[in-house]
Amino acid sequence: MQSVEVCGRRVWLLDSVTEGGEAQRGGVVITASHGGVSAARYALAYRPALAVFNDAGVGKDAAGIAGLALLEEAGIAAAAVAAASARIGEAEDTWRSG
Repeated sequence: MQSVEVCGRRVWLLDSVTEGGEAQRGGVVITASHGGVSAARYALAYRPALAVFNDAGVGKDAAGIAGLALLEEAGIAAAAVAAASARIGEAEDTWRSG
């Protein structure tokens, strides 16, 4: 897990949303996890201000981004980058290329 500071705010790069915890509460989290419901539930547990995921190609019934709506309902900003622009499982690639 690594982090960078941008405009005075800590940005956490997590290869998996499951790596997050109390240290990421209220922070910006760039994950390389899919944006599905199960991933969103992990983010809900530590409540970042913003969580970024990989859309995993979106998939059947938009499963790769279904968690974004769950986070929106909880008042947490969320987004997903296209799987074609960043590797799933590599948060640094999401940060640099997503």
